[in-house]
Amino acid sequence: MGRMFLRSFVLISILGGATAAAVELPEVGWLALFESGESGVATHASSAAFALEPGEALHPELDAEGWRAIYMAELELQESGRYRFGIEVLGGTGEAWVMDATGRPVTKVESDGGGELVVGEWFESGADALSLRLVYTRRDAGRAKLRLFWEMARENRKGFRMEPVPTSFVRPAQVNFETALVARRGRAMFETKGCSACHAAPASVVGVRRAPDLTEVGARASAEWMARWIAEPILVRRYADMPDVVGDEGEARDIASFLASLNERPVEGEEPAASAPDDATLEEGRALFHGVGCVACHGALVPAAELHPGMGLSSAMPEVDVPAPFGDLRGKWAAGALASFLVDPLASYPDGRMPSLALSEEEAAAIAAYLADHWGARAGEPATPASSGDPERGRALAIERGCAACHELGDVAFESTATPLAALEPWKGCLDPSDEASPRFDLTPEDHRALTLGIRSLQNAKGHPAPIDELHRTLEQMNCTACHVNDGLGGVPGDLRLYFTSEGDEVDLGDEGRFPPLITDAGHKLTTSWLRRLLLEGATSRPYMSARMPQFGEGVAHVPGALARVEGLFPDTDATEPEVTDALVADGRSVMGRDSLGCVACHVYRDYPPSGSPGLDITQFGERLRYEWYREFVADPMRYRPGTRMPAFGRGGISTLKTLYDGDLAAQADAMWAYFSLGEFMPAPDGVEPAQVLQVEVAERPVVLRTFLEHSGSRGIAVGFPNGVHFGFDATRCRLSEVWGGDFLDAAGAWAGRGGAAAGGQGGGLWLAGESAALRLGTGDVEPRFHGYRLDPGGVPTFEYSLGELRVRERFHAERAGGLRVLRELRFTGAPPGETLWLESDGRWSVADSSGIAANSGTAESSDSASVVFESPEASLTLELSL
Repeated sequence: MGRMFLRSFVLISILGGATAAAVELPEVGWLALFESGESGVATHASSAAFALEPGEALHPELDAEGWRAIYMAELELQESGRYRFGIEVLGGTGEAWVMDATGRPVTKVESDGGGELVVGEWFESGADALSLRLVYTRRDAGRAKLRLFWEMARENRKGFRMEPVPTSFVRPAQVNFETALVARRGRAMFETKGCSACHAAPASVVGVRRAPDLTEVGARASAEWMARWIAEPILVRRYADMPDVVGDEGEARDIASFLASLNERPVEGEEPAASAPDDATLEEGRALFHGVGCVACHGALVPAAELHPGMGLSSAMPEVDVPAPFGDLRGKWAAGALASFLVDPLASYPDGRMPSLALSEEEAAAIAAYLADHWGARAGEPATPASSGDPERGRALAIERGCAACHELGDVAFESTATPLAALEPWKGCLDPSDEASPRFDLTPEDHRALTLGIRSLQNAKGHPAPIDELHRTLEQMNCTACHVNDGLGGVPGDLRLYFTSEGDEVDLGDEGRFPPLITDAGHKLTTSWLRRLLLEGATSRPYMSARMPQFGEGVAHVPGALARVEGLFPDTDATEPEVTDALVADGRSVMGRDSLGCVACHVYRDYPPSGSPGLDITQFGERLRYEWYREFVADPMRYRPGTRMPAFGRGGISTLKTLYDGDLAAQADAMWAYFSLGEFMPAPDGVEPAQVLQVEVAERPVVLRTFLEHSGSRGIAVGFPNGVHFGFDATRCRLSEVWGGDFLDAAGAWAGRGGAAAGGQGGGLWLAGESAALRLGTGDVEPRFHGYRLDPGGVPTFEYSLGELRVRERFHAERAGGLRVLRELRFTGAPPGETLWLESDGRWSVADSSGIAANSGTAESSDSASVVFESPEASLTLELSL
């Protein structure tokens, strides 16, 4: 152990040198030593964890196999008691040592990499610090995984279940890992500064910057401003990612004239109905700019006292270094062009570094008017004079100077002749201040050092994908820590915190209602599917917060999965959830109620406000949260989120609610989870009763009602048709469950009181599904997954679900012409050709039409099943039932 540690420390000293820190060092987390042969890297890790797919590496400078990872940290214990540790290892071998304050080993856990959790022996410990050391050796280039767990025995109303060791409880061992973090920042800068656009580099270790799209820049930026920017970027904005590639004012004007000619904007005075904005619009724009989160990257433009008069706030401007200061934007924007840009910035900034804040056209117009006024360009006033350059010569110069290396310029092409990454000498070319032939960047000494170390690191890269490193580089490039805290660093700086507020006077959630949540352990807390929705589809869960979650576009598509990987979880996987039964759902609904744990006093249910300050919407919990994080958090919220308003409902596994499950908090939590799993089908909790719904009549359009149906369970969907034939769909098993005629539904009894009673008032039964699943693919190992439904213009729903990669769209209706017929229309995408699809038929359904599917094979597993075979990935099938 000692020789291994010493060798790593020597390597750190050789690679890093003794220079001033260029990055802030995290105070929580782990020291991570990665060793491969005679080389090594000492860096920081949030968790002693990772999850890698075959062929992936833990660090760019490691191979996909044949390396060792060593994690070391001090663990702070909050209470004395009995503890034990466990490790989960896949694709290699793992060893975990726990040592007391004197360095004496108190326990050791070993795993041969079978993927299961291996747990060590119990040991007694006081409320002291323990030293942790975890070693993983990768066996081959297959799937690899590592996680460290701990547990405290539940005794004397203390203790907790087996859980991953939280990042907030560990401090990295005192070894210098600053050099590796600076190199990682340099690897991110190599892309951000556009270096990889000219200096060819492996796509597996660094991306190519997609700089602002200039094909329509003439519609949004004035030629005069572009000329100033191109001639000398440093005078417009310090430390910009735009290099000085011209250095001649005449050439800059020519290039600016060419860019303006691509899609020339109208002069402001010629814009339709152009007029100076009124004071109310400017005030709205000022409030929005300083409220929705713009200040985190761009900085504040007025003191907090001007936004919130009479509150005794500071009248001084904040002195904060922000990641994207505006610089000198005088004359760049027309208010109308800026408003259009703010509605959809990703159209012009495809790299996502100017993200969308989901502004409405009205909000964008107000912010644009305010900013234009701030920069001295009120709408209706004469535009800034255009650049007087030669656009034809400018086009030739744009080609010569390599502008198309970073920017989209229509038909202007670029072919690099620059030195490839592998042959770069970091102190030459762009990084040599005396070299005026190369692009010249405005760099701080820290930037210069970071790029130098980053280039060295990239040259040492083995060429294997390193998803965890890619995640950290993206967090750096997108300035995520301008708002979010990660590993104890970042977050909204002190002087800007006054600009972050809650929406509405009724919100009283303290910092939780004002500031964006932590990045640390987000992949353990949130499902990968929700993170995708959050980062790529504009989903939100905190409407009470003024600041908005930016949308960065496809450039962050890898982040949801990588946030799980860094926690030792493969995307979209989790611990085994409790089996959901209707009885468990009803108990969970009861636990949530006002007369039980009272969760609805704070948490929102749909549009029903809580009695107190509004918290997160409970209908999203099952979709947002990973079960294993939820069960740990609900047992003791303060351990996971110090300062949270979320109360503890018990201690040591004993709930304050003794009337259900004998006060077993874990059992009550599982009941609530079953209730949360209903999502959009969730009935109102006890004490939040919507208006009673009685007999539901079907008029001219179909009626779709989510409710508890006897034959569809708690996730039933009733579909009523005007012709008097109605259907029940089971969204858990993704199948048509029943058909009935006559009266549609009496929903008054469903979820009344304690809940659990099925909706009644149905007419006569016409068909009832058997016990087998409606559709099974192949051997039937894949469980169906419901994705919702869509209504056509006539109100008829099409249900969408999947069996693995097979996507199914199902629509059903009844026809009375020539007798009563029920038709089920199924459309398939992603069908595996040659695969068998088993159908529940009960001998009564027949194939009315098909495409891309072989004729019925005539074989059956039983009298209740028949099968067809896919011939192509796109297929369709219509089943008919005569009644």
